[in-house]
Amino acid sequence: MAAPEARFKVTPKSPLVGQLAKLNARASKCKRCRYRWHRMQGKKARKLGKGRGRVLRYRFRSAGVKRIRLTVTDRKGRRARRTKKVRIRRPGSGAPGLPPGQGAPGGPPPVGPPPLSPLPPIAQPSCAAGATPAADAGAVRTAVGAGQNVCVTAAIGDVDLSGLRSDGMRFVGTQGAGSLGAVGIQNSSGITLRARFRSAGVTGSDRITIEQSVIGGTSSARTLDVLLRVEDGSDVTVRDSDLGWTTVPDVSGSEGYGIRVFGGIDRLRIERNYIHHIGADAMQFSFSGADAVIDRNEVAYAARPESSDEHSDDLQIVSNGPNMQVTNNYFHHCGWFTATGPTTGCNSMALHAGTSNSLLYANNVEAHALGLPFIGDLGTGGTERSNASFRRNTWWDNGTQFGGTPDLQWGLDGGSNNLWERNVVVSRMLFSSGAGFAQSGTTARNNLVGGYAMNAIGECIAASCNPAGAEPIGYRKPAGVHW
Repeated sequence: MAAPEARFKVTPKSPLVGQLAKLNARASKCKRCRYRWHRMQGKKARKLGKGRGRVLRYRFRSAGVKRIRLTVTDRKGRRARRTKKVRIRRPGSGAPGLPPGQGAPGGPPPVGPPPLSPLPPIAQPSCAAGATPAADAGAVRTAVGAGQNVCVTAAIGDVDLSGLRSDGMRFVGTQGAGSLGAVGIQNSSGITLRARFRSAGVTGSDRITIEQSVIGGTSSARTLDVLLRVEDGSDVTVRDSDLGWTTVPDVSGSEGYGIRVFGGIDRLRIERNYIHHIGADAMQFSFSGADAVIDRNEVAYAARPESSDEHSDDLQIVSNGPNMQVTNNYFHHCGWFTATGPTTGCNSMALHAGTSNSLLYANNVEAHALGLPFIGDLGTGGTERSNASFRRNTWWDNGTQFGGTPDLQWGLDGGSNNLWERNVVVSRMLFSSGAGFAQSGTTARNNLVGGYAMNAIGECIAASCNPAGAEPIGYRKPAGVHW
């Protein structure tokens, strides 16, 4: 048997910071080999992303020339290595999250990932063609373990998909009256759910996708479950799904949440979902993994029941890993138990401090929240944050359960390398004692605070927000959304 030979290519050849790059070693000459990826820093080799696999997808977090090393090892223990220099470019516009050449004045430049066209359907569970029928939870597990796609057409209760790893992808779908209860996915890989189910826990797993699914209770039978709990692992994607209808009796920390994220989860993507009617927090993040993208979601009606003392944030970032992006999201009516009431109360948006990991928060709107959105100053994580960029966001008609209806409170009194640019606060912005832009190392420019005309979807239509020949100020509805 010939000795192995390591070869790989990078697509695109010179990626942008934050762009998903594909490192492909399929040209290597090696049968049944292990593939390991490292970034070389001097003589030290540091694992790149998850660090393994014939094909690795990774987002570089800084510009410059990176030395990438591939090591292939065959069954006899023979190794081959190939090292290449890869140039990582800064976005051409100079603004975080903007693709090159698209930041020119005169119109709203795109923010975050590019939109998909055509837009996939939302909340339409389906079965793959030729999928194996499964009449009970055991049959689902057996089929997935055998590498088969599965179709469920009846209510079968809780399903355990733990310990099922594969280099391929298995699809679990429902159709007609088909539904699952709680789905457990621990130490698994290569599973896609396109299904109706009550909740899911994804722990220590990779390449898990939940798409076009319907998750949770119903308007007449809300669930106490946490609809989706993700902890550790990598490459977990939740997209084009409906997550809703939870309740919570009182503050428990374990019931009635929409999405909760913990631990070292890398490359998490939550995209184009409708997250609604959540009793506790709609989305809560307390994690250390890199490259999370929260993009183009609609989050509405996060509110506790009238009898509960829960606080019900629509977004809570307790802590985040490097290069987190929260872009193009529509947050509205936090504190409204339904679209017609009652209004029960919420904390609204809570962006905590206590980290220097980078955060891009861009082109989001928070509207009609009873509670007061906070940046920092929430009792956990302190009041310092660094390397955070807030661009082209709008806060409007919030804090209505407080006198004077403040719309945003800034609580950062320490930090560095922060940016506050082209944001709109309608109509009052408060600062905690000792907090401010200068105190937190924040560059603030081209922002508006005051009374400005708005349209129904949270876009500022006043002339001040639309300067001639310049980028608009505040949120603009992005392309590629379901609302």
